[in-house]
Amino acid sequence: MKKKNFLFIFFLFLILYLIAITLFFFSKKNNLLLNEKKIGVSLYPIYFLAKEIGGEKKKFELIIPLGSDPHHFDLTPEIVNRIQKLDYILYTDLSIDFWVSRIKNINPEIKLVNVTQGVNFIGKDKEKDPHFWFSLKENLKIAENIYKFLEEIDSQNREHYKERYLKLKEKIEELDKFTFNELKNIKNRKFITQHNFLAYFARDYNFEIIGYLEKEEGELTPNEIKNLILSIKKYSIKSIFGEKFASNKKAENFAQEYNLKVYYLDSLETGKEDFFSAYRENVKIIKEALENQN
Repeated sequence: MKKKNFLFIFFLFLILYLIAITLFFFSKKNNLLLNEKKIGVSLYPIYFLAKEIGGEKKKFELIIPLGSDPHHFDLTPEIVNRIQKLDYILYTDLSIDFWVSRIKNINPEIKLVNVTQGVNFIGKDKEKDPHFWFSLKENLKIAENIYKFLEEIDSQNREHYKERYLKLKEKIEELDKFTFNELKNIKNRKFITQHNFLAYFARDYNFEIIGYLEKEEGELTPNEIKNLILSIKKYSIKSIFGEKFASNKKAENFAQEYNLKVYYLDSLETGKEDFFSAYRENVKIIKEALENQN
């Protein structure tokens, strides 16, 4: 009888002990979730880099929906509601992120983190070219800034972020070498685009953009069109670069009139395709187009 009572008490204490341990770890997990900092990201190219570095240890929320054009984005009530729940927003010091200046009115407690510190932009102040994601070198700088930010707010996972950052750095450097090797033998390194979105790419790989069919301040003047046509003939230009998932009517009409071919590149800003795959495909298309001009 005593033996049965002893076993009953032993198993009762064992069950209570297991329940206590389970509740302890459940409570600890809940506290971690409650203390988890909510991080928003303004643009897909930054979101992509942040996810690559954060991995499973950190979640990020993309403010501009995937597939949307950041050039024509504005805050909606649904997005404002999401922003109110965030602790941080990773953004760029660019006109494309114009809406970020209104964030403090929506959520005074939010911390705005400019991840483009140290980036070598084309242009100054409000005239900075926003298409930095076409420069692998500038992507590296932004990745480093994101890594340092994560290391600062979550030091216990420092090694995790460091390992993933170094892997990302290696992948970007490999893509840079691939791009250089694919394009190094192209002789005619001049081209035109529908609008100015390849300036960083041209700078990094020694190309020259001799004209655009669109400009920020409006339509080309008759004199500008005349000069563009003269440049096309002078430099034996045979192609125009437009963007996938965008209207290229102007480029297509111009190409038909002057016997050119339109090549469509991924803008790298909507997230419709994996960044690395899209960038690599862009390089192949640029190579094909410009080899026809040699």
